[in-house]
Amino acid sequence: MASYDVARNICRGPAFGKVPLLETPEGVCIFESNAICRFIASSARSPLYPPAAATRARIDAWMDAFNTLDTIGPSWLYPMARAYTRSLQSST
Repeated sequence: MASYDVARNICRGPAFGKVPLLETPEGVCIFESNAICRFIASSARSPLYPPAAATRARIDAWMDAFNTLDTIGPSWLYPMARAYTRSLQSST
């Protein structure tokens, strides 16, 4: 399993054995999709991630909300959606 050597500040692969992982030219390891997206957008001065703090906060809120749904979806959201879909099918 890959790890990050904090004492030496060396990237030895993804933290927690997770991918994706971005290693910058400076050797900084960034994991988690949202962190990688924010880093790239900030580095490239993308119009999709503007410099206005309030706008960035709204973008971050949606990105984090989708991560939450991805985490809780399998145990909470998806069963509810499935039950709702079945109720619609049985009413027709």
